Amino acid sequence: MDQSPDSVHVDLQGDDELSPAITQVEELLRAFATTLRSYRLYAGNGPVLDRFGEVLREKFAALWDYQPILNVVVAENQILCDDVVVYNTGGESGDLAFLLFKDGIREITFLEGFEQDEVRTFLSILARAPQIRPDEDDLVTLLWEADLKLFRYSYVEAGSEREEGTADVSTASRPVDPDAIRSEAQAPPESTAVSAEDFQEARYFLDAAELRRIADEVRREEDRDLWKDVVNAVFDRLEDGSDERQIRIINVLGELLPSLLASGKADDAAVLLGDLADLVGRGDVFSPAVLREVRDLFAQLGSPEAVQQLVMMLELQNAESSEGLAALLSYFPPEAIAPLMRAGETAVRPNVRRALSQLIERLVTANRDHLAGLLNGDDPVVVAGAARWIGRLGAGAAVGSLVELLHNPEPAVRRAAIEALQELRASAAAESIVPLIGDPAVEVRIAAARALGSIGYSGARAPLEAAVTSKHLRSADRGEKVAFFEAFGRIAGPEGVALLDRTLNGKRWLGRSESSETRACAAVALAQIRSPAARTALDAAVNDHDPVVRTAVHRALKEVG
Repeated sequence: MDQSPDSVHVDLQGDDELSPAITQVEELLRAFATTLRSYRLYAGNGPVLDRFGEVLREKFAALWDYQPILNVVVAENQILCDDVVVYNTGGESGDLAFLLFKDGIREITFLEGFEQDEVRTFLSILARAPQIRPDEDDLVTLLWEADLKLFRYSYVEAGSEREEGTADVSTASRPVDPDAIRSEAQAPPESTAVSAEDFQEARYFLDAAELRRIADEVRREEDRDLWKDVVNAVFDRLEDGSDERQIRIINVLGELLPSLLASGKADDAAVLLGDLADLVGRGDVFSPAVLREVRDLFAQLGSPEAVQQLVMMLELQNAESSEGLAALLSYFPPEAIAPLMRAGETAVRPNVRRALSQLIERLVTANRDHLAGLLNGDDPVVVAGAARWIGRLGAGAAVGSLVELLHNPEPAVRRAAIEALQELRASAAAESIVPLIGDPAVEVRIAAARALGSIGYSGARAPLEAAVTSKHLRSADRGEKVAFFEAFGRIAGPEGVALLDRTLNGKRWLGRSESSETRACAAVALAQIRSPAARTALDAAVNDHDPVVRTAVHRALKEVG
């Protein structure tokens, strides 16, 4: 079983110091140990491991610049090259030297090209070594089975180590010609396998029509939809089987469904569910016990895990909702709405949010009662999402529930409720929105001002006037100022021109006027009034020295017309 060639001796040492080749060997073995640890950590795959593998290949390539073959001797705690210690670990159990030594390997040789394909096999074998039990194959046997062409090793049988001072002839190193080893490695192995050349004459026994027919059959087989054939066969067995067999097949389909979702095969998953729904619709295929299993299979689509797999599918495909996804979602139960909303509210990529929005719309349109029930949930993300969808769908029956959400402790829920009431044009709820223009959360204050302006609730005029003249608003950010001034302009109408004219064109004490941002917001508000008086106030500032104000006035005049 000895796989070792005659040992290769290359003079790697100079007279006074280590040669560059020895340094390359040391770096290579350190890279080998690091890659091995990463191989165990990442279970043999992953981008991090790929980077370590690339470094290892670079170290091999650097060594081949000095020599075509690397031969090292393995000790219990060290690895030596030409009697120079090139790897010393202090005897850590499970380390590179110890892993090789404990199973009897005493010498290893790498040939040029080993790093291209065979190094991953070698690493996978070494990664298994710490987990090998006494009743399993040892490292020597695993290496023998791997049959690496560019790797050699010599070993001793367990318990056959000789006493110090005696030579083991079978494993002793003997200098040989490196070219001979390279030729041996590159020589094609002897094989008794059948070769394609053995049948070169057979094709001449077929006429042209037969060759075309064979080519057509090969092409048809290559293009064959194997998945469809397998599913058809499974459903044939499902339709004609006993209850026990049907339940077993449905359980298999239930295990297959998450795999289809995770791998992005929406079309195949939709076909599977559609065929199953057709059998249920016939009414004479399944017994009550089997029907319960089928219902459980469809119910699992509403679980957060299934929705997470659906989101992963969208992220992997990097595309909008497709017909396959739409067909698949038609089988999702109402219970999927909540996890879908959570995914839609928290998704980062815009295309995923758009696709989820399209999918959610199909579900909520057909399950409005279930949607309204989500307003009473504990998850603020889902509650906010449900409120927005109620506004989009125009579900006016839920106005009372939305008004209750105006007192929710979560700012995001209060804002979503305000925006939903705005879309519903719920003037009866406007009075409940007015107090929120003083909400602690700026996004809630802005939403409340916009909603009141959009609804046109006259009862909000006095609070909005107090807001636009307050010190707080003058120190607020631009978005909040614009929202409040626009709302005031819409609600106050011509009666608000005088206040806005003073803000835009008036002078305060010592001739100082309002800030340029506040004056620009007043111009925006005047554009909402669209009266001759509003036009006159804007004309007075058309040549204002402040460019911010001047730009806002010109835009307002375009809106007034």
